[in-house]
Amino acid sequence: MQDFNSLLQLVAKNLGLDKKAQEFGVLSVWKVVVPDAYKASTKADSIYYKGKKAYLRIKVKHPTVASELGFELEGLLEKMNAYTAQTGIHLEGIELRVGR
Repeated sequence: MQDFNSLLQLVAKNLGLDKKAQEFGVLSVWKVVVPDAYKASTKADSIYYKGKKAYLRIKVKHPTVASELGFELEGLLEKMNAYTAQTGIHLEGIELRVGR
């Protein structure tokens, strides 16, 4: 059974599924750390990379909310990175994008 698990892990890694699972974990954490006032108007959209550095892209419904949230990004980044051990991804920054 151990050999089968090792084989599954190797296949998942070769297909890039392990990285996708980590990214999904990061996107899920956003719902935990974002203040309640912003939950309905924001959505963790994607993880993107510049070299080996990971960034979280957040979709925001209204420019006003993006402006308000901009003042909280440093604290939110710190809260997101508190989950690095669980997700396996350390974020360098958070990007806000206005749109639906």
